[in-house]
Amino acid sequence: MISTTKGLSSTSAHRVGQGMALFGLFMFLDFQSSLAQVSPAEIINPQLRTLEETYLKKLTTINGAVAGMKFPFPFFLSRHVGLAPKEQLAADKRGLEFVKFNGRTVMKLTGNYNAAFNADQLTSNQRSSKVFNEVI
Repeated sequence: MISTTKGLSSTSAHRVGQGMALFGLFMFLDFQSSLAQVSPAEIINPQLRTLEETYLKKLTTINGAVAGMKFPFPFFLSRHVGLAPKEQLAADKRGLEFVKFNGRTVMKLTGNYNAAFNADQLTSNQRSSKVFNEVI
């Protein structure tokens, strides 16, 4: 039996308990999804910060969609490129951000793609072309 306070029936108290558990779960999930994207508070440039604030929900959705895509070899969003495969699992996965490039504001996607090819069978250009065609 569920103990009640202030005149709540056991059914009402149970529903309140379920509601609090669901609220906690949603807060946890919202916190987890916020870790998937750069926080606007981290961005120094006011114009880029405003863009991040405006599109944060969409960027978080895109980040999750990209992370869920399947490629011939593993791809990990990351703020840092050139990481060893074992470093990638623990690396910062917030690989989408607005940046300035050649005087323009662009959305930058960075990540690490772990492909392996036999250099005796494919030249460097052929390997690059194969990755480009399979991934992009």
